[in-house]
Amino acid sequence: MILAVDPGLLHFGWALVEPRTARVADLGVLVNQNDNTLDVSTDRARRAARLYAQLDELAGSASTIIGEAALFHGAKAAIASLSLAWGAVSSVAQRRSLPLAEVRPKAWQQAVVPGMKKLDYARVERELHGLIGTHPAFVALKPSLREHALDATSIGVYAALDHPVTWVLRKATG
Repeated sequence: MILAVDPGLLHFGWALVEPRTARVADLGVLVNQNDNTLDVSTDRARRAARLYAQLDELAGSASTIIGEAALFHGAKAAIASLSLAWGAVSSVAQRRSLPLAEVRPKAWQQAVVPGMKKLDYARVERELHGLIGTHPAFVALKPSLREHALDATSIGVYAALDHPVTWVLRKATG
């Protein structure tokens, strides 16, 4: 099973996708709310630790983890949060000796809408809704969280259909 992820410290999309058939077994979004009673660094550390525990549980049935590549641009706080989320992903892969790969956003988005020259995320999202919009786990999500699950799912399907990925860890060692 491929554990596909759309990393984020606050909203973290995930999907379990069968490698050969690209069938979506399950999907969701891990939500880690801010705790405004803590200082920012302590709260980030708390959320990263919680995310690690949640991911470790999800990775129990995975043979590979594949995530959306981090672009590391934008606000410093967003970059810090994304770095912590990717740290949790790579730590789980390392602990479970799972291969870890990443996919650039434009690669999977163009696979969803072949021939798309300029990114039209609304069109990508419409196509994805058509593919998995009736999945019970997707329907159960709050509409504001669905984009994260859609992204993770499409990353998993992209990888399952043998599109190229960039390997971060081929075979993790303990």
